[in-house]
Parts: sequence; C-alpha cells; structure tokens
Amino acid sequence: MARELIDQGELRLALRAVFLATLAHLAQRQLINIARFKSNRDYRQELSRRAHAEPAVLEVFTQSVGIFESVWYGMHETTRERLDSILANQERLCAREQE
Repeated sequence: MARELIDQGELRLALRAVFLATLAHLAQRQLINIARFKSNRDYRQELSRRAHAEPAVLEVFTQSVGIFESVWYGMHETTRERLDSILANQERLCAREQE
C-alpha cells in the first residue's frame, strides 16, 4: 500500500502506512499487542519489556516513532528523506526477524 501511495505522490499517507505496517510486524512477532487505546509510548514500553534481548529493535522503533510523530502530529513536512528513513527502519526490523 505504501508503494502505491508513493507512486501517487501521497508521501504523508505512505509514511503512515509504513508505520502501521511496522506495528503490524511487531505484533506478528508477538513483541506488542495492538490496541486502539494504546499510544506510541505504550508500544515503546511494551516493546522494551518484550524485546529486552534485542535492544536494536527498540532503538529502531523509537526512531520510527520520532519520524512518524514529527510528520503526522507535528509541523514537519513529509520529505522523501524521512520516508526513506522509516522504510529503512522497517526493513531493519524485518531483517532482524530472519537472523
């Protein structure tokens, strides 16, 4: 979905799609439980408890949260650089699963 949004020039929505895919991936790995009422801070805390043996996962997720929140809730523009950063973070998280 993110790739389609990128092709359509909808970078902000693409960034959100990548972030939501990141949450879904972490839930699939049973590192978080997705709930409508949870904030990104809640997810970080849950991740820190469940992924304590993988500190890089928390670090990468924290970076992604910062990028997402600065665009979605903040005043920063969605740039290709920010989008590429969050895409790279998602790829890093997926690669960690395969190790």
